[in-house]
Amino acid sequence: MNIIIAIIFSFYIIITMLMLFGLRKKNRIVNKKLYNFSIVVAVKNEEKDIEKLLESLKKINYPKEKLEIIIVDNSSEDDTVKVINRFIKKDSHIKLIQLYKNESNTLKGKLYALQQGILKSNGEIILITDGDCKVPSSWVASYNSKFTEKIGLVAGNISLIAGDKKTTMFTKIQNLDWIFLQTISTGTAEINLPVSMLGGNFAIRKETYIDIGGFEKMGFSITEDMKLIQEVHKQKFWEIHYSDDDNILISTVPTKNIREFITQRKRWAMGSTDVTFWGITLQLIATINHLLIAFGFLLPINKLLLLCGIGAILFSDFILLFKQLSKFKMRKLLLYFFHYKVFFILYIILFIPIVLFSKKVVWKGEEYKVKKKKLKKGGVNE
Repeated sequence: MNIIIAIIFSFYIIITMLMLFGLRKKNRIVNKKLYNFSIVVAVKNEEKDIEKLLESLKKINYPKEKLEIIIVDNSSEDDTVKVINRFIKKDSHIKLIQLYKNESNTLKGKLYALQQGILKSNGEIILITDGDCKVPSSWVASYNSKFTEKIGLVAGNISLIAGDKKTTMFTKIQNLDWIFLQTISTGTAEINLPVSMLGGNFAIRKETYIDIGGFEKMGFSITEDMKLIQEVHKQKFWEIHYSDDDNILISTVPTKNIREFITQRKRWAMGSTDVTFWGITLQLIATINHLLIAFGFLLPINKLLLLCGIGAILFSDFILLFKQLSKFKMRKLLLYFFHYKVFFILYIILFIPIVLFSKKVVWKGEEYKVKKKKLKKGGVNE
């Protein structure tokens, strides 16, 4: 038993070392060509947040003639369209596409809206964000610098506070979790074993999107971002870069309470069941190691070994977070590191039965049934 536990802890340390190696890699070639960009945003019922996004998009520092902004409204039931139209009157670069009917047999919701926006785009690079995000003025120019000839997809990071000092402890803990998850995504992508990205901040070369067959070929997914990065990776020809450049760091709205958090993470967790073998391995190792922190003292094992293992896990996670938070000038969040670890362990314990036994996911007001790793809505395979 002691040998097995030692091996489990060792796997966690080895993976941490791989992540640190990936985080040290740099994309040294900086592209100087100015690409044509199309920013595509799929929205639904975003009247409370979309004004902040549109204001930030107006302030983007990039040649206007090389930039178009496409907002795709997926049948909003609030005043989202009114807010968008108010901005369109002031800025001709913003285009609105309103969807009243879904004409796809395979795509639903956000995925269908993104597909329609991309089909009507003219840019060489498609840049994706969400209606509840806020982007920096350097956003497009910084992405432009990352696209060397062979790079097909570049992903960026998302923060929940991005400089806002008036935040609750719950938001700070969530932000630590987001940064940690994105640290793993960055590390794995930079060692050419990408597992995921966040769909609110990435750019894909349109040629790459066409090569993989677009969302139509991918089919429906509640975690389209994870599936997209995997499809690009399968092509082998196009390289993937996950950038931790703070010039492309954007902010988004955190969940306001535990109920919203559980709904969000349930969708992520159910979507992650379709991840690669490498991704499943990472999830299992992380889950088992954190369960040992919670329940290890109940096992008939050497307690000194257990304490050393727990210390190694905490130290590994602290180092990874320290490295990334330093880049984003958020090092003060480490004051909540132990709060975050307790929260994370409780989160794992809660979500094991959810992943194993849940039959449905609610996403953007729509309910999807989950069965044998396939999503169904209204009894129709997506």
